[in-house]
Amino acid sequence: MAGILAAFACLGLGACAPLPFLYAPKVRGQVVDAETGAPIAGAIVVVRVDARYDELLPDRDLVGHLETTTDAGGRFEAGPIWKPGISVWPVMRTEARILGVMHEGYRCARPTPIRAARGVQIPLAQALDLVDRRGSCRPIPARAQEAPLYLAAWNALFPPDVTPEALEREQQLARLLEARAAFGFGENCEGPITDLALAPGGARAAYVDRAGGVVDVVSLDRRARRVARIPLPPLALAQGAVDTRRLAWTAANELVLWEPASRLDRSRSLSLLSASGGPPQVVWSAGHGSASAPSGGFARPTASRQPLDPADLNDEGDALWLGRAFALRRSLDAERGLTSDLLHITEEDGQTREIALPGEACGPRGQFGRPHYRIAADARTALDLRHVRGACHAVAIDLETGAWGVLDTSAGAASCREARRIPTSELRVALRGYAREIDSALARAGADPDAAFVLELEADGSARAVSRSYEGETRSAPLPPFPIATPLRRIDITALGGGAPRDPTPAMQSLPDAIEPL
Repeated sequence: MAGILAAFACLGLGACAPLPFLYAPKVRGQVVDAETGAPIAGAIVVVRVDARYDELLPDRDLVGHLETTTDAGGRFEAGPIWKPGISVWPVMRTEARILGVMHEGYRCARPTPIRAARGVQIPLAQALDLVDRRGSCRPIPARAQEAPLYLAAWNALFPPDVTPEALEREQQLARLLEARAAFGFGENCEGPITDLALAPGGARAAYVDRAGGVVDVVSLDRRARRVARIPLPPLALAQGAVDTRRLAWTAANELVLWEPASRLDRSRSLSLLSASGGPPQVVWSAGHGSASAPSGGFARPTASRQPLDPADLNDEGDALWLGRAFALRRSLDAERGLTSDLLHITEEDGQTREIALPGEACGPRGQFGRPHYRIAADARTALDLRHVRGACHAVAIDLETGAWGVLDTSAGAASCREARRIPTSELRVALRGYAREIDSALARAGADPDAAFVLELEADGSARAVSRSYEGETRSAPLPPFPIATPLRRIDITALGGGAPRDPTPAMQSLPDAIEPL
């Protein structure tokens, strides 16, 4: 509760006049480690206090910001606030919110209201790395100098030398590389390895070999060795439907197949599990060091292990980062015309280095699939699905030297699409100069510049464009060699410049909901 207290200000010559003051009481709380519950000392805490005048006047007025740091027990106290002010309503209350809590090595806390006089407990989750910490922190809505410690720490995370122009250049490059990926092998070819999952602790991995119809479990010791080979459980599918099941470890010794939730399911629940796909199926388990596969059908996982939300689907080796930070940086490969992936590694002592990742990323993306999120128990080997040697394989990458090798033994070939539909806007982003060549060639052939057209490509890169004239007659124009290595032999360019959606189901048809559109 904040009130208006009458005080007296003497205005000279002995004359005094009443002057109202706003008052907000002291706020208290404690900052703790979200996992262990241990108090965190030295955390910067910023509290915002607003004035509210009941429901008839729902607007809030800023009373002030309070900034403090936690003591050895993680506790903090801030306030009270006394400041000159005038209330337009006789009944006024204050509302205090924790706007920002920042401590090195932890993610920043979300805004939290303080509704009790005894205060509030703020749990801080440990950050995976500097990038993860930076992404969680936001500037507080304070006036200059109202929260100098927090703002100084925030500016250290977001250096002011990152100009808007530099950010725009990065965004333009990202758009270019994403657009070019639509022509590559990683988005247009599938298999033979279609899914990969790393067990908690990083001692085992599993992958799906669709070509062989099996799930392989491998032990990631000095030399990766196969622990088990299990036939892929059969699934009754309607004509034209695809198998969308995914691998996940519910424990270090239990591997399941689960059905990703559809868009309709996700609109009703945040769970990654499908509401209509049934319970996950255990495909492999090991007890007391002896491997065993289920017999007599596929069982449900135990209730305590059944994955219910993204955090329970163990596919990340977070504990094996060992203070390192990872960032995936992309550039153009002049020889292939596609992206070149570099894994930028920042060590705990601040030393940085980069290793080149082989081939192109393939297989399911998004929640899974970033190479630095799959680190084996040796803390040196990263796993990922990459299109190498003409197919999508499970690849082991040495984080020290960049050397890599194929983890699976599949001899199956990739299945690549030969045709794709792409909007004009995406073609012009990916190949601005080549798009002008196409425009010129079609104009010379007498084609309608507003009509859709088709790019016909040969294996040697030679190309031609086929469109129609104003009268509807077919017009064909030879083109310079296509500048990107691609499995596509026909590319339909829609006439809707940005209005037509990009084909949402690339070659990885086994996981339509996990493909992220541009």
